[in-house]
Amino acid sequence: MFSTYDTNHEEFKDLINNFSQELNFPFNEFSIKKEEDEFNSKTARLYYIIDYSDEKKNFLRLFVEILRDKKNGYVKEENYTLNLSFSDSPAQFYFTNKNSPSQLDRWLSHCLNEINEYKRTPFDYYFHNSPYLNYGIDGLSDTTAYLFKIALFGILKTNDAKQVWVAKIQHIRESDLYRSYSYAILPYGIVDWLIFPDAVGLDSGGARGGYESIENSIKEAQKLGEIKIISIKASIEEFKNKFEALYPKDFEPPYRENLYERVIRMKENDAQLAVFFEEIQRIDEEIIKQEYMPALRDMRALIEGLCKYICQINGIQIKSDDPNINHLSSALLEKKIIDYHILPWFNAFNSVANEAAHEIDGSKIFEMEHEIKNDLFETTIKLGHHLILQLFSKV
Repeated sequence: MFSTYDTNHEEFKDLINNFSQELNFPFNEFSIKKEEDEFNSKTARLYYIIDYSDEKKNFLRLFVEILRDKKNGYVKEENYTLNLSFSDSPAQFYFTNKNSPSQLDRWLSHCLNEINEYKRTPFDYYFHNSPYLNYGIDGLSDTTAYLFKIALFGILKTNDAKQVWVAKIQHIRESDLYRSYSYAILPYGIVDWLIFPDAVGLDSGGARGGYESIENSIKEAQKLGEIKIISIKASIEEFKNKFEALYPKDFEPPYRENLYERVIRMKENDAQLAVFFEEIQRIDEEIIKQEYMPALRDMRALIEGLCKYICQINGIQIKSDDPNINHLSSALLEKKIIDYHILPWFNAFNSVANEAAHEIDGSKIFEMEHEIKNDLFETTIKLGHHLILQLFSKV
């Protein structure tokens, strides 16, 4: 059983060493922290936190927790959480395991097997379960190429982090071997991929013009920042299966996920974030009922809680004795956890949500015409959604 590791630290280090070799990460750069404390009056807790990161932006965090009965030493519960990301992919991978009879080394082998499966399927490895938005027009080469250029240069000129992922996806139509391309852009620090579906290619005049325009845009953009290019070969059918929301059936709008669904897809039921997941479910219910005042109040508390949690796990000291969203977001900016361009969004959200929380109408929000007031609330809630997703991407 895994519980033998609580008395044999060297055996645990050997296990992590073997795991690091499988990943091609140098073991001597791993940080292994062992802690023991009281879970409650009857239960003792032992946990390991294993961290790895490098200048290439490979990242690993393994959290191992054992809950044991104080009286007889019986292991009551074992929890494992693994977060992984690799330098050649923007995707983040999360694995959790609770109360499994499997030993830790077997579970880690299972995680590695899953990763290897993802690598064999490029869409899974590079896009994984990330959300995406349609930024092009299927079949319209000039328009799609123009939208691509606007998006790429707009990102580089407005985002402090001059790093962008660009996916170039080649399709070959079986019927006549026609060669076309789809593209996708992922700005650094942004949650959603921007998708430019099949519109440009090599085998017709208009399509080639669009293709050359996009490729020239990428070359010019490399003078402004770091463009990390992903190359994928896939059929049109595979592309449509992966990005099926780009192709609504029967003219129905694509299904739009609520905040809870998007966050769960990002973090895959990370047990350490369970209290935040529960709060998000309540906020979603309030928004569905158009209970905007409680929703804003609860979103404000959630954003404060997430900011404090990020400060805690990064060892950031807060200067204020009673920090609010403005204090916390400024602290995160100072440590470069968040980008400068979203700091005013925290302030804008807080200016409305704070009045909703305290029912103080200093800006006469509650006296506005019903339509204008609802528009303000809906805009602020949309802004809150984006801030929450940004913060979850930093956990």
